[in-house]
Amino acid sequence: MGSLQELDELIEDCHLHGLRVLFFMNLGYGDVQSPLWKKACQDKRQGMDTPESHYFLWKDSLKDTIEAEPVRGNESFFQEGHWTWSQEAKSWYWCFWEAPGLSEPQYNWQEPAFQTYAAKIIRFWMERKPDGIIIDAVNKYTNCHWELMRNCITDIIHQRQGAICIPEGAGGFSDDAFAFVSKGGFDVVEDQLFESDLSWNGSIVMDVIMGNSAQEIEKRLACHDRILERGAGLWTYPGFGSEWTPARRLLSLAVLMGTGHMTEILSEYLINFSIREKQQLKNLLVIGKHPALTQTSRRMILENSDPEHFYAIAKIQDGASLLCLYNFTETPAEITIKVSPPRAGKAAIYRDLITKEIKETNPATGQLTLHMSPLGWRFLEKY
Repeated sequence: MGSLQELDELIEDCHLHGLRVLFFMNLGYGDVQSPLWKKACQDKRQGMDTPESHYFLWKDSLKDTIEAEPVRGNESFFQEGHWTWSQEAKSWYWCFWEAPGLSEPQYNWQEPAFQTYAAKIIRFWMERKPDGIIIDAVNKYTNCHWELMRNCITDIIHQRQGAICIPEGAGGFSDDAFAFVSKGGFDVVEDQLFESDLSWNGSIVMDVIMGNSAQEIEKRLACHDRILERGAGLWTYPGFGSEWTPARRLLSLAVLMGTGHMTEILSEYLINFSIREKQQLKNLLVIGKHPALTQTSRRMILENSDPEHFYAIAKIQDGASLLCLYNFTETPAEITIKVSPPRAGKAAIYRDLITKEIKETNPATGQLTLHMSPLGWRFLEKY
């Protein structure tokens, strides 16, 4: 555990080195071991009317819990949960997040006292001058709605110039992620239905590897285009799990990069990576700085010789053009793509950003034929 001064020094040092700092926090539930929860339980048990006792939802009898409709939900804030007995409070409380012996109490966003408390928390941490905050599991905030989300979270974060806020989980449950931008004031949303390390959301990369058509990628990018047009961005997790070999993880990262998603790489993600695969990862990180891979760049689908197993797009931004090619089969293959209209006697020239290989299109057809390694990806810059 460090001090606030040490945290402030760390953030300042990160900024001096061009790094951005995001905090990650959950304002949906409390810890059953926290002093705040214990005080709320004590106040409830003793019948004391305090702000802390109003932060949570209570019912005094089992009959009340059976008959109660405790929370309101909408298309973005899902109000699943159940009543759980607290021996400390001698009362039932509303809970969603649960593990053996650990039933975390949900905060009641409908309560003005908690709204004040939540806003105070955001202001406190924004005083540390981070570059933004990721709000964890935002779909599960009990009795929350868009006005509260803006007043208590996003508007406060935006008081620091350039700071961003990200709703973790938004768009991961067949909800409309766009609403978190248009109604909630968030700057970046998680496109978890595109790619995620969470089993209930799935992975377009793994789906295509396992037999789905690569054309499905464009269907999952529908949300992406709407959000970019609004001026917001997308972030998602790369896939991770026992079925994710290093080659599949690298392909996932390459797809996220080419389709305009911000992402994160945890140390666990590099388990079983060989020296060669670590170098490939470093290559990807360098490629990610290419101007054509900014979130605002335009995406153009390219015709290819096997659209079921290959995905090919061009990314274009301010005159920079980059071909992004992906092989979702576990065998080497050749892919032919149409990158430009036929131009009599004149070929378009491309250079592979990794191998530095120079490739020219067929002047008569405007096509380019390339070798692709198993689960391979290539980025070619137009000369």
